[in-house]
Parts: sequence; structure tokens; C-alpha cells
Amino acid sequence: MELIPEGASTTEEIEHLDLARRSVDRVIIDHPHLDAGSAAWLGSRGIPWLTFTHRDHWLGEPDWLVNIRPGLAPRQASGRTRFLHGPAYAVLREEFAEACEAAYRSLGENPRLFVTFGGGDDFGAGECLLPPLLEAFPELAVDVVTTRANSGLAVIEALCRTHGKRAALHVGPDRMQPLMCRAGAALIAGGTTTYELAAVGIPFLVVTLVENQRAQAAAWADLGAAVDLGSVDERSVGDRAVTAVDALVRDAGACQAMRQAGRRQVDGRGAERILEALAQSPRR
Repeated sequence: MELIPEGASTTEEIEHLDLARRSVDRVIIDHPHLDAGSAAWLGSRGIPWLTFTHRDHWLGEPDWLVNIRPGLAPRQASGRTRFLHGPAYAVLREEFAEACEAAYRSLGENPRLFVTFGGGDDFGAGECLLPPLLEAFPELAVDVVTTRANSGLAVIEALCRTHGKRAALHVGPDRMQPLMCRAGAALIAGGTTTYELAAVGIPFLVVTLVENQRAQAAAWADLGAAVDLGSVDERSVGDRAVTAVDALVRDAGACQAMRQAGRRQVDGRGAERILEALAQSPRR
């Protein structure tokens, strides 16, 4: 296996690939800025390659194209491209292929929320959503996960201090799965965390922080695995969160149905499936 150094320029990447192609027979490109020139270069060199996209379009003609967006219709191979579509191909850390140690209990039985809005700025989601939820549900406890990259960290720290033992703050924990597994439901932003929660079978409420999360949040809701709360900048999002949590507290069956819907989509074996696809001969 050859790895291209992180931060290399496009020219350096191509030079490295040109040398590596003599000793490798597959190339995996996970690059947010893959351009048309690089895609054309890969095609011209005859190197079988795999890449990832979250969009409806892509560059070049890869041999394997991974798109893990929920709700995508299956696609037949086109030209030489095989499509690896859907959440089943999500590449997650090994912990998310593991079952939770304790049996799941619904939010009514276990009034504990796992809360995270990603590894960067939470766009005020914590300040907007946590106070109304903690006020509306006196029995509710929350595990709030964030990082030091969150510009709203000081606000979250103060909020958690105010609510004492009901609000536990976890800044950059080593493992997320155990925290997720002890919750009855989760409140999150759209992103990789949706796949992780689906894998461990925790129903989740999704708030959109940025535009590219909107379609994914709606798709998870359409699949029955989540409740789509809409955008964090909508005035009624706090009320919608309270209504959604109340519904789950009252309906254990809904919690079970959501967790089963998520687990039908993701089982933590995405990387294994991609490697199995790579082991097949390219369509050339």
C-alpha cells in the first residue's frame, strides 16, 4: 500500500501516482478537490481507481464510485463504473461494528439524550436547543459531545455547569460508541454521526447546520430512522425539538421502529464491502 502525503500539491500527487502505478493495481482517491485534469490523467494511465462523492455528479470515469447518501436508488454499472451506493458503504471506525454492551431502552424508559453537532462550529445549535429541552423535560439528562474547535464551547460549558449532573460535557472523547449506546435517543447535526447512530441503533433527531446537510437529514427521515427538525436558524426549531422528544418519550414503539430502520441501512461493515468490490476485476 502506498500513501500520498497529506498536504501535497496536485502536481506532487500526480508525480507520486505516476511512480506508484508501477507497483500498485488499485488507486483510492478520497480528495475533496479532485479536478477534471487529475481525473482525466487517471483515466489515461489505465489505473483502476475508486473515488467518493456525495453529489449527483462526479468527474471522470472511475472504476468504482462510492456514494453513501441515504435514500439513493440502486444504479446499474455504467460504462466501466460500478456504483457502490447507500449507507451500507459508510466507512466507520471499528467501534461502530460492535453491538452496544447493554440492551437498548426507549427514551421514555431511559430519558437520556446523546447530543453532538459535529467536530467544528455548532452554529449556535447547543445554545438554541439544549435550554428548551432541559426546561421542558425535568427528568432528561444529556451527554454533550464537542471539540475545542467549536467557537461555542464556552457557552456549552456554562450551560452544562448550570444544569449540573443532568448535563455531562465530553470534549474530544476517545470513543463515541459507549456514549451513544447509553442514550434513549440522540440530537445531532447531519453528517457522519448519522451513520454511526444508525449502526448502533439509536433513534436520532437531526438539525441542519449548513445547506449540504439538508438533503441527508430529509432522507434519513424518509427512511424512518430520524426526525428532521429543519434548520438551526429557523425560529421554531426549538419548539420542534421539544415536540419530537415528547413524542419519543411517549411512544416506545416509535423508538424501536426508528432504531430498526437505521440498522437496516448501516451495520459498520462499509469498509469491508468496499474492499470486496475492489477485489473484483475492473470492467475494462
